[in-house]
Amino acid sequence: MTPFRILLFGLFLLLGSMLLVSCGDDALPVDPGNDTHIRDTTSHDFVWSFDTVAAPFSAINSIAVISPDNLWVTGQFFPYDSLGRPYGTPVGNVAHWNGREWTFHGFNSSGLQSWHEMHDAFARNADNIWVSGGGPFQWDGARWITHWYDGFRFGSGVRATWVTEDARFACVVGLRRSIAYYRADDPHFRQVHIPFDEDCLDVKGTEDGTMYVAGASLDPYGGHIYRVHPDRSVEVYC
Repeated sequence: MTPFRILLFGLFLLLGSMLLVSCGDDALPVDPGNDTHIRDTTSHDFVWSFDTVAAPFSAINSIAVISPDNLWVTGQFFPYDSLGRPYGTPVGNVAHWNGREWTFHGFNSSGLQSWHEMHDAFARNADNIWVSGGGPFQWDGARWITHWYDGFRFGSGVRATWVTEDARFACVVGLRRSIAYYRADDPHFRQVHIPFDEDCLDVKGTEDGTMYVAGASLDPYGGHIYRVHPDRSVEVYC
C-alpha cells in the first residue's frame, strides 16, 4: 500500500470514529418542530386580502394601526356619485376602519369647504391618535382637539409624527427644515430651528420628550440626526 493510500485510509478511519461518537446514545435528537428559526419558505399558508378606500384618484398617505378592527388612514378620499362615477369633491381626508366598514372624516383648519390633503397618521393607543396635515389633530379618547402651528406652516407637508404614550410631548417634521414641537403645557406646536438646510424626513422619541430627527441634506452625501429636548433646544446628535 502506498503512503498516500495509507494516509487516505487513516483519515477515513478517523472520520468514521468521529461519526460514531457524535451518533451515540447520549446525543440529543434534533426536533425541527421546536426550532423557531426554521421556517418553511415554500408555505402558502396565508391569504392576501385587498380593500379599496373610496373611489379612484383617492390617495392614502399614511396608516396608524391600533388593532385589526381599529385603524386610521390619512390622505384625500373621493366618493362615488349615484351613478357609480368618482365625484369631484372629496368626502374627507381621514378614513377609519372598524372591522366592518370604512367611515370618512374631514379635518380642515383653513375654513375652506373642501378638505385639504392629510399627510400623516400616528397612534399609540385608542385614546392617543394623531393626524397631521395643515394642522395636527389629536383624539384623546373623548374628542378631537385641534392644535395650531405657532407662526409657520408645513407648506411641504408633514413627513412623520411621534408622540409619547401619555400624549404630553409630540413632534412633527417635514421638508425644508420643518420641525414643530408640542408640550402639553403649551397649546401650540412651536418651530424648532436647526443649523443646516436639510429636509426632515423622520422622527422618533423617548417617553421623557426627547426627540431624534433625521435630516437629509441637499448635498447627497450629507445629513444629520438632531436631538430635540423638551425645552425645544436642539443639538446635532450625529
